Amino acid sequence: MLKGDSLEFHSVHFYADELASLCDYKKLESQFNQFAENLEGCDVPSLELGAQLYSKISGVGSTSLPDPSAYKSSGQDLVRQLISGLGFRITGAHQGVKTSTVILTTRSRSEGVQFVITAPNKQPPAKVSKFDAEDYKHFGIEDLNCFSENQAGRQGVAVLCFKGNDVAQICQQYKKTHPALLATEEPLVYMTAGGCFEIVEVYAYYKADSSTFEATSEADFGTRLRFIEFSGSNCDVVLPGVEAVDATFPKDAPSAWNDHWVSNVVDRKSFLKTLDDTLGFTPKVDFNAGVVAAGEAIIESTVCGNTPKDFAATSITEVLQNQQQIFLPINNALSKVGHVHLYLQEIGQGVQHIASRVQDLPSFVQRVNDYRKMTGEGMTFLKIPQSYYGFFTPEDLASIDGVDEARAKRIYQELKSGDSPICGPTGDIKLDVTEAEILRAAPSATGDHSESIVTAVRRARYNNLYSLLGDNFSEESYLKIVRNHILVDIQAGDILFQIFTATVLQREPGLEAPFLEFIQRVCSEKKGPDGKSCPLRPGCGGFGIRNFLTLFLSIELSKATLEAENLRKEGNVPAAMLFEEMVQVFTNQLHVSNPVLTKIADAMTLEADSLQEAKHAKTAEAKAKALACAETHRTEKEAGNLELQAISESHRLQMVALRQKNV
Repeated sequence: MLKGDSLEFHSVHFYADELASLCDYKKLESQFNQFAENLEGCDVPSLELGAQLYSKISGVGSTSLPDPSAYKSSGQDLVRQLISGLGFRITGAHQGVKTSTVILTTRSRSEGVQFVITAPNKQPPAKVSKFDAEDYKHFGIEDLNCFSENQAGRQGVAVLCFKGNDVAQICQQYKKTHPALLATEEPLVYMTAGGCFEIVEVYAYYKADSSTFEATSEADFGTRLRFIEFSGSNCDVVLPGVEAVDATFPKDAPSAWNDHWVSNVVDRKSFLKTLDDTLGFTPKVDFNAGVVAAGEAIIESTVCGNTPKDFAATSITEVLQNQQQIFLPINNALSKVGHVHLYLQEIGQGVQHIASRVQDLPSFVQRVNDYRKMTGEGMTFLKIPQSYYGFFTPEDLASIDGVDEARAKRIYQELKSGDSPICGPTGDIKLDVTEAEILRAAPSATGDHSESIVTAVRRARYNNLYSLLGDNFSEESYLKIVRNHILVDIQAGDILFQIFTATVLQREPGLEAPFLEFIQRVCSEKKGPDGKSCPLRPGCGGFGIRNFLTLFLSIELSKATLEAENLRKEGNVPAAMLFEEMVQVFTNQLHVSNPVLTKIADAMTLEADSLQEAKHAKTAEAKAKALACAETHRTEKEAGNLELQAISESHRLQMVALRQKNV
C-alpha cells in the first residue's frame, strides 16, 4: 500500500512580503479579546455599540461605524486579518536572522487548521529565537527566494504539509517514480526536546510547455509538498524550530479543520498521475469540460485524494474533526479567458485556495461580517447574486389555487413599480420586506388569498434554497444564509454550506491571488441494505457541483462588477456599461443553470446509491437490477452535462458578441 492512505492534513505554509512584530500582533489579539468580552457583556449588542466599544479599546478615535466602501481586500496583512476577523491566534513563532515566522491556529489548535506564515526581515531583528533559522531549511531565505522567483515575485501558498508515519517510504517512492521532483534527497532529521522530526519536501508540479500545455520532465520550483513524521513523547509545535507562544481565545472564536486544498495547474492529468504514482491518490469527482464555465471562461477540475482504511465516524463531531481524508481538487483552464487562465498566466501553477470546515458556517460568517462592520478589520467574501437564493416571478403567484394569471401579473408589476420598489429588475425581493409593505405596494394582493400571496412573495427571497431544503430551516435561518452570501448544496440528504473570501495576500486590486474557503458539512444518517446505520463519511455532501459552478461564475461576476464600479468612478461610462452587461450575462447564466445543476446532482447521487446497492447485493438478480438503475442515472447525468454545456456555449457566444460590439 502506498503511504498516501495513512497521511493526514497537517499545515499550510504561506510566504508573505512582510510581518509585523510578534509584540504588535499580540497587542492586537489582546484588543480583540477585550472587545469580544465587552461585546458579550452588552444587554442589547448592536453594530453601533460595537463600533463605540472598539473605538474605546483600540483608540482609533471614531465612534461611528466604519465606511464599508473604505475596506479593501488588497494590501492587507494576512496575520492581522486572521486575528481580527476570524478569531485565529498566534500559538507559535520563530525569529530568525533573515526571516520571521508565526503560526496561527483556531481554537482547535494543532488538531485543526495550522497556518504557518513566513516573511523576509526588512531589517535585522533585535532578538533571534534560541533556534537558529539557518539550521532549519523550512525557514531559510533560500526557499522564500526560490518560491518568489517561480511565482512572478508574488506572495502565496508555498507549501502544503501532510503528516504520516513513514516519510522515508514516501521519499523512496518519489526517487523511484518522480526523482526530478525531490527537493530533499533524503529525509531531513531534526532532534528536539520532545522527540524527533523527519521531513521530506518535494516540488508539487512539473513545469509546463507553453506551446503544448503539457508537463515537461523538469520540476516547477514554486509550490512544494511537505511530509512530516514525529516520533517522541511530546510535540507541542507544528515544525521544528518553532517556539510555543501563549494564546488566549475569546469565547466566540470558532474552531476550524482542514477540508481540501485546491491547485491551478497547466496539465491536470500530469499532476493526477504524479499523485497516483507516489501517494496512491485517486480521482474522486470529475467536473467535465463545459460543465464549469462562465461566459468565455471554461475549466476542467478533478478532486483526487487518499482512501483511509481505518476511519468510520459514528458522530458528526468525528466527521468535523477528521483529518485523515485528504482531498486535493485540481483545476486547469480550457480557454484563454477567466480566473484560472489569468492565475496561471500572471503567477504560474500554484494553490488557488485553502478550504477549512467549521461547525456552524452561518454563525461563523455572521461573526466575520459583524466584526468587520464594527471595526473595519477582517475579511470580506465574494458577492453572490441574490437571484442564486431566489427570485420572484408571476408564476410564483399563478401557482396558487384561486389566483389567476392576470392578477399574478398585476401584483408582479405593482411590486416592481414606485419610487422604492420591493421587487428589483431581476426579481430579487427586498430582504427585510414586511407583510404590510407588500400589501401597501401591491393593492391587487389584498382580498382573497392575500396570506398565500404574501407568503409566496416573502419566500421568493430564498425559494431556490427552499426547493432544495424545504421546511428543514426556519425563515430566519434561510435569511441568515442569504444575507451572508453562503452557498448551499445537497447530495443524498447531506447538506453542504460554502463561502469564499475575497483574495488574500493581494498587493494591488485586480491582481490574481489565492483566497480562503470555509464550509460546513451536515451529514445525514444512512441505512445499509441490512437496515443498520452506516458510518458517517468524511466529505459528506461532496463538493457541490452547483456551488463549483457558482464559485467560478461568482469570481468572474465579482471581477466584472468591480471593473464596472472603477470605470464609472473614472468617468468612463461606455466601458463601465460593457462590464455591467457582462454582469447580466453571468447572472443570467446562473439563473438558467440552476435547475440543470439540480438534475445533475440528483442523478449523480442516485447513480452512487445504486452502485453501492449493487456492491452489497446478496443475489445476482438484485445486483443486475441495481446496476441497471445506476446506468439509467448515469445516462441522466450525462444528458444534464450536455444540457449544461449548451447553456455554457450560449453564454460564451453572448460574451463574444459583447466584446465584438464594443471593440
